[in-house]
Amino acid sequence: MLKADYFFTCRFHGDANKSECNMYCLDCCGNSLCSYCLSHHKDHSVVQAILPYSQALKEACSTYSTAQCIGVKCMFPILDIGYLDTKDYPGA
Repeated sequence: MLKADYFFTCRFHGDANKSECNMYCLDCCGNSLCSYCLSHHKDHSVVQAILPYSQALKEACSTYSTAQCIGVKCMFPILDIGYLDTKDYPGA
């Protein structure tokens, strides 16, 4: 997941709207996926990568220009992260 590339146009669905590869299948552990690629991963655990666009995240993240994040709500069903101290950033 950490070595996958994100936020590029899908090579299979590049002509379609919303074909940015910003999702990752935790069951297959391949490269990132676009929303159209997800049809082959219906019963799999998939997370979505996001860019921190809000002002609060810009201020909190010293490497904002290269930061890529996974939403906490996306991770709850997959990992036990209840012990982590999470922060809510309005507009994130």
